[in-house]
Amino acid sequence: MQRIRKIVFFLANEFVYNGHLQSISASSVVYFSYIFIFQQSVNYDILFVIYLLFESIFLFDRFKDIEIDKSTNMERFRHISRYREKTNIILISFLFLLFSILIIKNNFWFTIYIAGVIILGFLYPVYFKKVTSKIYFFKNFYVSSVYATLAFVPAIFVGDFNEHSVFVFSLYVFYEMFFSQMCLDFKDIKTDEERSLKTLPIVFGKKNALYFLFLLVYLSPIFIYFADDSIVMTKLVISMVVTNIMILVMVKKNILYGYFLAAGKFILWYLVALALNI
Repeated sequence: MQRIRKIVFFLANEFVYNGHLQSISASSVVYFSYIFIFQQSVNYDILFVIYLLFESIFLFDRFKDIEIDKSTNMERFRHISRYREKTNIILISFLFLLFSILIIKNNFWFTIYIAGVIILGFLYPVYFKKVTSKIYFFKNFYVSSVYATLAFVPAIFVGDFNEHSVFVFSLYVFYEMFFSQMCLDFKDIKTDEERSLKTLPIVFGKKNALYFLFLLVYLSPIFIYFADDSIVMTKLVISMVVTNIMILVMVKKNILYGYFLAAGKFILWYLVALALNI
């Protein structure tokens, strides 16, 4: 019984601390885009590829900055340190599985897209993270832009589609991810200050940053006006408004669950999709 508890505890920590929340969130954006924007049946192997893609990126990022976690997230540091020496093997295994599926899929443009995102993802902790010390909110724009491209993934496999709908949805994904990334910056204020990174809470202070984020939540329903399917967008926006308010309340009180919710809130889009299909 004790052994089972340890395994469950390890898996729970792995899910929370090692990027799986964000990776599943990435796949949920593609899932939602397939069903409600492109109105096509879902390619589940594509969702798995997207998960492997982002999990490989987050795995690399976590171990690249593992020493920083000592001062910002000790629980994550302890968990990741348990198999730190095996990171290269795990990462190579993920990438091998990822590109094996791509070979089977035999789609040139999808392979190019995946390779491009991998390069951008691996370059971020090595080079681009430093750029945030020179350009305001660069990290937020960088990560949000990558997530926004996920809305277009089904276009690689679908012939005709409504370009306006996809573009609006992509902008909304960017908007929501931009909000989440700024919320996550609150937990790293100490180390970001030491590295002179220009994040929202550092530039404007915690109080003003929270006011700005509440303003973003208030303005988000504007996407309903531009959407072709206002019913779908309305339900999506309402679900995110409620979620984002919960995130801000917890971030204001520095409650850890608020950061978990910010990192994985797109997973809720699976539930929204289920509700829309009922």
